[in-house]
Amino acid sequence: MAENPELEALIVEHPDDVDGYLVYGDWLEAQGDPRGALVALQAAGRPIAEIDSYVAAHRRELLGPLAVHPPSQVGIHWRLGFFDGVRLHVSDDETLGVLEALLGHASSRFLRRLEIVPGVHASSADCVKLILARGPATLRFARRDPAIDVREHLGSQEVVAEVRIRHEGDVAAAVLQLV
Repeated sequence: MAENPELEALIVEHPDDVDGYLVYGDWLEAQGDPRGALVALQAAGRPIAEIDSYVAAHRRELLGPLAVHPPSQVGIHWRLGFFDGVRLHVSDDETLGVLEALLGHASSRFLRRLEIVPGVHASSADCVKLILARGPATLRFARRDPAIDVREHLGSQEVVAEVRIRHEGDVAAAVLQLV
């Protein structure tokens, strides 16, 4: 995916401003990136069936390595051409690899919500470290394993989005909000 740091910074600063996405979408479309047309379709409020058909036709470009996973494993909520929310529910040994693929993919550039439901042996600490290292600037809120002090990693960063990391059957995880 082509990059335009100036337009991307405007979206990061004003993630709810549809006009910023439209300008960026026009630029992407001029670069031949299918996200550009998807921005336009979603901003115009086109029917879900039309949007789903477009995503299916451009699945490889829009989903990249995540395309091999069914929606039950990688649930995606699209917003204006990009992943707005993602729920990962993959096998324990796949969690970090899928998370890394997600965070490295262009469609995650403005990701705001992420839920990871690993098996009981996946390391929440490793997930948090990866999110902190590779997560987009729009992702700043974490639900964490009580044994991990996310505060020391996040410092005083502003909270604008949500990440949930939980273990199946583990009700001890607590919400940590840093504002």
